Amino acid sequence: MKKLLGIVVLGLLLSGNAYADWQKISYSDSADLYFDPETITNDGTSKYVWLLIDQKKLINESMSRKVHLQIQCGKRRYLLEHIILYEDNLGLGNVVSSITERNSLGDWRSAVPDTILYPAIKKICN
Repeated sequence: MKKLLGIVVLGLLLSGNAYADWQKISYSDSADLYFDPETITNDGTSKYVWLLIDQKKLINESMSRKVHLQIQCGKRRYLLEHIILYEDNLGLGNVVSSITERNSLGDWRSAVPDTILYPAIKKICN
């Protein structure tokens, strides 16, 4: 019995550490959005943060993606800095692809109300 209890406790401790820093911030029918408050930085004009998008369905051979954003809070707009696509949920498994080229990521985008990203930008900017 003690052995079984030890295995259960060890399993709970190990399973919680994989995504312990990620906090769920919003969700939709297609994905859940998490952010890591430890990754928020500020250069005086913009804030930077890592987000984790956990998808409900396979998209581009991936089930999740980590996205690094530059956010201009006053204008409620963001710029994609980096995207990493993962094979499994919660940013686990093999990396499917990674995009860092500025011209491949697009220009500044507005944070549109009633989208999954809007609550994240609002929370990060407050």
